[in-house]
Amino acid sequence: MGAKVSVVNQTPYNWYFATQDRGYTHIGPHCTISYDESLAVHRYIYIRYENHTWNSFSYEYNTHKGNTSFILKETHDRSQIQLYCTSEDGTHYCTNHGMDITPITLNT
Repeated sequence: MGAKVSVVNQTPYNWYFATQDRGYTHIGPHCTISYDESLAVHRYIYIRYENHTWNSFSYEYNTHKGNTSFILKETHDRSQIQLYCTSEDGTHYCTNHGMDITPITLNT
């Protein structure tokens, strides 16, 4: 028997997540995906933004603590993305790449 893991995307952006046992899975805006995970003290989840080739988040957690959720959401000022792990009560942050907007200069 293992633990149920949920990835909850509360952002308007597309993300991809992987574990050490499975490849990347797409999670769309405002969606939740759940899967069964084996019991282990050291489990890892990797989360990347949209079409990036690098991970925005890398998180180690313990499935012996029971079911867990990883919740992605924007901070109040929208400058960062917050990843919260319910079983570890831990929070990580990264830049909100969806807010990376290059200003356009108009010549009039």
